[in-house]
Amino acid sequence: VEGIEHIESGQRYVIMANHESGLDIPVLLSALPPSIELRFLAKKSLFRVPFLGWAMRVSGFIPVDREDRSTAAAMLAQTVAEVARGGSPLVFPEETWTLDGRLLPFARGGFLVALKTGLPILPIGLEGPRLVLPPDQGVIRPRPVTVRIGPALPTKGRGVSQRRELTAETRREIDRLRGSEGHVR
Repeated sequence: VEGIEHIESGQRYVIMANHESGLDIPVLLSALPPSIELRFLAKKSLFRVPFLGWAMRVSGFIPVDREDRSTAAAMLAQTVAEVARGGSPLVFPEETWTLDGRLLPFARGGFLVALKTGLPILPIGLEGPRLVLPPDQGVIRPRPVTVRIGPALPTKGRGVSQRRELTAETRREIDRLRGSEGHVR
């Protein structure tokens, strides 16, 4: 874990990381200090899986319906309300795993949450989870994994009209932080 000094004690963030494997969540849970009360944004369909869905709901995960975009405004309002109750939401702005090491396009939802709540974005680059557990395989290949935490990107004083600029800034920072092993720039 590199850059842990960028995490301010008592500060809440919208945490954003690249998404490359099913290991990303366990890696982040083990790398981030327990003082950060994580709230994951997760696909709504996962909440219907017995036991997993129940555990996610009890743990404060926030359901996101990626299939019905007509509910986006209501979902954003619900997410902002959940975030207001406490915790730091973790968002994978790519929404799904990269299969080839390239960063996928970033969805706007997490950025709107950051701008509406005024919470800074904490960019994180993951290097290695895709090589340990490739998305298209179920075989673990032991290798080092690096979590790089960058300086927080402020959102206070920025309006929703600045979302694209904030998205581009966050994307550049995550791309820098994720290193080069197994990645395509």
